[in-house]
Amino acid sequence: MNQPNSARYEQNLQSDLVRRIRLQRGVHDILEDRTQSLLSFQKVVNVGTSAFITLVVFADFGLVEKLAPSVSGLPVMLAVAVIALLVFIMNALYDVYSVAEKNATHLQAIQQYTDLLSDLKKAKYSNSSEQIDDATLMQCLSRYLQISASATNAGGNKFDKAQEKYLKRRALRRAREEIPFGSKAEIVKRAKSLTEQCKKAEGEI
Repeated sequence: MNQPNSARYEQNLQSDLVRRIRLQRGVHDILEDRTQSLLSFQKVVNVGTSAFITLVVFADFGLVEKLAPSVSGLPVMLAVAVIALLVFIMNALYDVYSVAEKNATHLQAIQQYTDLLSDLKKAKYSNSSEQIDDATLMQCLSRYLQISASATNAGGNKFDKAQEKYLKRRALRRAREEIPFGSKAEIVKRAKSLTEQCKKAEGEI
């Protein structure tokens, strides 16, 4: 392989690697937001339910009867039992689907991909030619494969949807930078035309 073709191959490999890293990081960012929202919902439900049960069970039942005469005694006890059962089922499902663990895995993957991008930038700008040497590029590629293998599997349709949402978010951000005082409709319209550019730009360090 002659030198120009070799340089072009290395440049394409570098651009493809950076794009893959950024897209993977973006996907994990979207999925982390989703799992974090689920965890926040769980906390709100648990705190609210605990407060309600504490009020009903440990407070004088006469207070409930005064506040809501038609809803007291057995109906209140049944309501508490049903709510407690639903919360128990919700928490059990969270454990079964490992929501907290997935959130932690996404956060770890985001940090690892960020560190990898940082190392690529340092390698590029550490010499006057602003080129990443072959050994460093192969090492970063190996790290990328290791991170992707250990991170939560987000393949198939789930990955595609998260990637699409991530690119739309990037396009909206760029559209707002281009027309900061534009209307919401103008920004959304401009963002649609920028989505493909944003995907290509993911390959730039």
